[in-house]
Amino acid sequence: MNGRNFLFYPVLFLLIIFCLTVKTFGEDISPAKKPVYKVKFYRGDYRERQEKANEDGAICYVEQHFNSTDGDRNTNYTMILIPSGSSDFTKKWAEYYVNRVSEAFNLKKWKEDGIKLLVQGDRGYGNLKYLTMPAILPEPFLICNSTGVEWAKTRQDELSQILVDSIYKFFPEGGPVAFSVGHKYKISAINDKGACPFEGVCEIDFNEAVLEKAAKMLDPDYTVSSIEESQKYLNLFNEICSLVEKNFYDPDFIDNNFRDIKEIFRTNSGEIRSDREFSKVINNMLKQLKTSHTNYYTKDDPEYYQLASIFSSLPEIKKIFNDKDIVYPATGLFTKEIDSKIFVVSVMDGSVCEKAGIVKGDEIVSVEGEPYRGVKSFIAKPDGVTLLVRRREKEEPFEIKIKPLILNPSEEFLMAEKNSVKIFEKGDKKIGYIHIWSFAGEEYYDEFISAISHGILKDADALIFDLRDGWGGANPDYLNAFNEKIPELQMIDRDGIVIGGNSHWRKPAVMLVNERTRSGKEILAYGFKKYKIGTVMGEKTAGATLAGEILPISNGSLLFLAALGTRIDGENLEGVGVNPDINVSVDIKYSESKDLQLEKSIEFLLELLSK
Repeated sequence: MNGRNFLFYPVLFLLIIFCLTVKTFGEDISPAKKPVYKVKFYRGDYRERQEKANEDGAICYVEQHFNSTDGDRNTNYTMILIPSGSSDFTKKWAEYYVNRVSEAFNLKKWKEDGIKLLVQGDRGYGNLKYLTMPAILPEPFLICNSTGVEWAKTRQDELSQILVDSIYKFFPEGGPVAFSVGHKYKISAINDKGACPFEGVCEIDFNEAVLEKAAKMLDPDYTVSSIEESQKYLNLFNEICSLVEKNFYDPDFIDNNFRDIKEIFRTNSGEIRSDREFSKVINNMLKQLKTSHTNYYTKDDPEYYQLASIFSSLPEIKKIFNDKDIVYPATGLFTKEIDSKIFVVSVMDGSVCEKAGIVKGDEIVSVEGEPYRGVKSFIAKPDGVTLLVRRREKEEPFEIKIKPLILNPSEEFLMAEKNSVKIFEKGDKKIGYIHIWSFAGEEYYDEFISAISHGILKDADALIFDLRDGWGGANPDYLNAFNEKIPELQMIDRDGIVIGGNSHWRKPAVMLVNERTRSGKEILAYGFKKYKIGTVMGEKTAGATLAGEILPISNGSLLFLAALGTRIDGENLEGVGVNPDINVSVDIKYSESKDLQLEKSIEFLLELLSK
């Protein structure tokens, strides 16, 4: 052994020892270095899913879909959707995924790169719109052909592995991963199955399976998602279901259908975290009863205070409000959500919003920079709020400042009725007008009688009796105000002064109605038309004629529930409504205060008077 060899072996020995040490040390620390992913599935409507994922600090969000087409069933390609404005990082993630699918399935990519940037109005835009982390919506191939269906059934593992590899590559530090199943678990559309190109084959049959496999690869501790209900909301859910079962007017429906409905919403509701989300879940469940006078209201809803005011004599309502006056920030607005936007459908006469310049057809973009939330947008803001309003579809919104009045809703409706009274003078003709915003109380009828018998309407040549929007509650006897066969009583004092007079309308009249004319107002419309008292104009009424009962919930909210069926002259108008004599349809969006129904009614009466 020479000196060179003598040195070689000790060095070799030390090298082996070093390698073994490093290997052993590496094995000891590798679990700490290995990235940890915790996968969570999100349920509910798309916005709620996204907001919860944001709240949980997810590192990425994947909503699995499969694509389809109404055209050539032989079509096939791969694509991935991401929100407009996505970072370069998200685009690279999407590019990696779509390239891998293209290679694995030998598919061309949609258009050039297979990536579609979602903008407002695109299908899928709302699925990713509210996310604050990198997000993708994969549509790996089309299931409108037999090849795609076969792949969706048999090659789920490959799709899952591609997705998992992409997450390993782009999120190597680990963290919470958000998964969402396309179409399934939507509270607002529980029967949405996605694309269904063949009988017995729907998109939701495959979406969840791919994500479940990916979840198990990423997260060794992952188990099939279960509902993570807060006990608070679970108890309220059960309480409301119990009240529905005991009080709903149709026990056969409860016996035959409600159990399944209840279980669907218990499952599909997902993890309920807020009162607003709970309210949405309950109201979408109640919609499955397919009946009027059935809704769940919280203190964020104007209807909560309006209904409480209508039923203020009930002991349970008095208890909720501690025997104090029922008041809320009154704005005079009636709104409707259309295409995910909030539009003003009516503004009460003399209200703060009318005085501020808000008009029918305006889009409320935001209130103090936040989405419009009904009463919640105005509570505890004594200095008023700033609304961002868009009047024309493609114009920039502008600001309007309002300061709501703190009023009892019944007082608000009565004031609006008084403020609505006016005369339209056309040549030598006078057309009287009054808008009844609520008929749920005799004071509204008394004000109407006063207006036609002692007020400016008594000298009008014709009358427009506006029952659009607001609340019903009318007594059918109110139509006696138009009964020509009731004698007119006048009393004359010793000085020849006439006391009393004509408390009935005996001249031409038009009743204005729309799709939001409901309940007792519909009964008046039915009688007005059937007995030819006058002419009904506008749109078909709501078909909401059941009798509702108010049921307080333990958290202070209110359940309005159909408790009695109704028949009007033996007819059931529930779900049917009243068709007007003259139909005048309107598109409320961006109508810039134009009231075509009112204009047509004035034209009709002027023509009638000229004959």
